[in-house]
Amino acid sequence: MAVPSVAQSLRNEGSSAFHSFNYPSAASYYTQAYETIMESVRGKVELLQEEEKEFLAAVLSNRSACRINLFELDLGESVVTLNVRYQN
Repeated sequence: MAVPSVAQSLRNEGSSAFHSFNYPSAASYYTQAYETIMESVRGKVELLQEEEKEFLAAVLSNRSACRINLFELDLGESVVTLNVRYQN
């Protein structure tokens, strides 16, 4: 499944708002883009394809940047993939 065009459009709107220093609107657009992707897989992250995971990581990172600029530091997210392997 590819990233829905609606989600792409919302991300683009968010980017435009961010570059215009309209951080509240940008954060809202990024949130809507995130929700659009999650609705497309009914909230089941394991159904996401690699392209969609990368899109979500970018959207959440961008939303975090908005919140940092708004000094909403406690609302910033981290998107981290941790791959731990134990060696004997």
